[in-house]
Amino acid sequence: MVELTYNYGVKTYPLGDDFQWLTVQSTVAYQKALTLEYCTQTGEDVRVVMSPDGYLFKIVNSDVEPGQDPVAGVAIRVTSLDKSLG
Repeated sequence: MVELTYNYGVKTYPLGDDFQWLTVQSTVAYQKALTLEYCTQTGEDVRVVMSPDGYLFKIVNSDVEPGQDPVAGVAIRVTSLDKSLG
């Protein structure tokens, strides 16, 4: 389960506003993406899948060592990089 929250005066969280995708490393998830209807793009060692509620995930065909985090990256959109970093 993943929760991305921004709580500074925001009343609603429209899908696609700020969250772009999450990248996960998993050979099992990569293979399962083939059998599901969520797969939107395929490439060499990467599959892009859309969850039933519309969120994008990049699944990389590799595993991590036990105890390591399988999340390889998170992409978010911002309207002002300066305000986001400040």
